[in-house]
Amino acid sequence: MRDIFSEGLLYLDLLEMYGSSHLVAELCDVAQSNAYRGATSCAKLLSLDLQKQDGRYVATSNQDVLADLRRVNQRLRLRQSGRLRGLIDPHFPIASLPSASADLQLLPKTWLDLATTLQFLEQAILDLAVVRGLELARDCPTPTGIPTKGRPWRQGSFLATVLHEEPLRLFVAAGHPLLSAGALAPADLAAYPSPDLERSDQACWRSRLRPHGLCTHKLSLSRLQPGQWEQQVLQDGWILPSCSTSMEAHLGRPEQGGYTVLPYQLQLTERAVLLVPANDAAEPRLKTLLAPLLNPSLQLISA
Repeated sequence: MRDIFSEGLLYLDLLEMYGSSHLVAELCDVAQSNAYRGATSCAKLLSLDLQKQDGRYVATSNQDVLADLRRVNQRLRLRQSGRLRGLIDPHFPIASLPSASADLQLLPKTWLDLATTLQFLEQAILDLAVVRGLELARDCPTPTGIPTKGRPWRQGSFLATVLHEEPLRLFVAAGHPLLSAGALAPADLAAYPSPDLERSDQACWRSRLRPHGLCTHKLSLSRLQPGQWEQQVLQDGWILPSCSTSMEAHLGRPEQGGYTVLPYQLQLTERAVLLVPANDAAEPRLKTLLAPLLNPSLQLISA
């Protein structure tokens, strides 16, 4: 049973998340053949009839058995031993959880929608996740928006807290014509393309950016590849709404990446929000890990 939890189920969970045994091997620092064999052997032992659908491997039989084992495995991680699994949105690669912690395995987000992240949390494949505040805006419980940093709130079946926040800015390639245009208005911005991504937060994104003449051109991404698409749209003369943390992490500092900030105030804030299943928030190892991230005068309450 130990091998099922420590290796087989881990490889199987990651294979379902990413659909690539090569990426699973890289994340676990093992040979690709070992990762794939471990996942498929676990699936065979549990009679899961593992099949690939829409780029991911899924169990088509004994799904209730797999669900029970995942929950047991998570309980063991949260109470006894094993690394907790945390997902980091690429927009906030350095402003979230303590990456040096031996108790936490940070996993990359390679999909576009919030629903997939929530599904993996609910299935006990993930223990916590950092998502963008805009992804939660439609269901935010306060009339004025996301609560202040370090103050937890209930978000459906999850507890949430803001870990990091910074102004949303407009970035363009160095030498862009708008840099010498003087005072800018939405009509000036609308004369140049800006990305309208196919992702779950885009409705909230559009409602905030379109009054500024932004979010004008459809951009389809099957997988998130931070740094690649941003660099391309900047080179093509597009305007890119983003935050400095994300830009510097993926493209380097402005002088290195060949980009700069437009002198235009959006008066919008981008936030990194931590999500934890409410029923797990009081588990000792998770509570210890999260304590330094929260306001000392506040607590995560699961009731």
